[in-house]
Amino acid sequence: MIIPTIQPDEWLEGYRGRLSRLSDISVRVGVEPALRNFMAHRRDDTESPLSFIGMISMALGMPTSDIVLRHTLWPAQIAVDRTSDHEVIARRAADIDGKFMFSRPMRLQTWLCPRCAEDDLNHLPFSYWRRSHQLPGQLFCRDHGHELQFVPRSNHLVHLPHEHLGVATPSSTELLERMRRSVHVTRAMQISNAILEGQFIPSRGHCSAVLSRRAKALSMTADAAGRFPEVKDLVDQHIPRAWLKDAMPKVTARLESMAFVDHVFDTSLAGLSGVAIAVVAAMLYDDANGALKAMGADVPSKKRSAGPRAINLPQLAVSTPIAALP
Repeated sequence: MIIPTIQPDEWLEGYRGRLSRLSDISVRVGVEPALRNFMAHRRDDTESPLSFIGMISMALGMPTSDIVLRHTLWPAQIAVDRTSDHEVIARRAADIDGKFMFSRPMRLQTWLCPRCAEDDLNHLPFSYWRRSHQLPGQLFCRDHGHELQFVPRSNHLVHLPHEHLGVATPSSTELLERMRRSVHVTRAMQISNAILEGQFIPSRGHCSAVLSRRAKALSMTADAAGRFPEVKDLVDQHIPRAWLKDAMPKVTARLESMAFVDHVFDTSLAGLSGVAIAVVAAMLYDDANGALKAMGADVPSKKRSAGPRAINLPQLAVSTPIAALP
């Protein structure tokens, strides 16, 4: 069985498909049973973890938390308590629940950048699916600024991005233009990208308190539950509804009421994503770095251009290149 090196920004679900393809594992057999069998025959393996992410982190010699934080969409999926740390992430990811908690996609399609796929083939024998392209609401490549394209979502992803060039569907021209003109959408995506890239794991309680104080400082009035109806009005006014449907597909049915805004401020309500935090923060702050700094990110004090590239990201452990394991 071939265990390929995981690439920078490679999405774990895409890596799973690439591993299946390299190892000639059929969809019917499934990569998890094949990988579990492979791990069971390794001399240094005493007890294989139950989930794909746990097994692959062991095979790559990478901490499970690094896989989660660098190669899944989990940082943007959920706002967690500050007590959660890398060891907690590792334990949960190695369990069978990790398959569902950390590997599930968030968008209704799979997205690619044609320029990235072409660049990959200039220095690699393959192209690969990037995690940053799968971030809800992301319609432009953060590296090239090129419009992203999409293909129907597949649970297997054995076909690589370059094999979809010429047949992938472009985003709506109208939506792209509205997104280009919206400073609020741009700001929300800068914050979302910073969260995704591991700048910090947002604490729900902390972010809620920070954003509530900011809303009050802007002379907004909270209701009895501590929610701010004026923020809902701002989101409705400045964020295209079509973009919200892509950014938060799980709450599409509730977009009319903008209920996700209430979840940011009222911690008694179940469920909250990093994307929702980013959208609300984009309404209350004039720049992304200011919002991130207020919420606890380590933002450079010297003013620089806003966006993910202006953020000092922590260094996580990097896997040792592996062509194949015996």
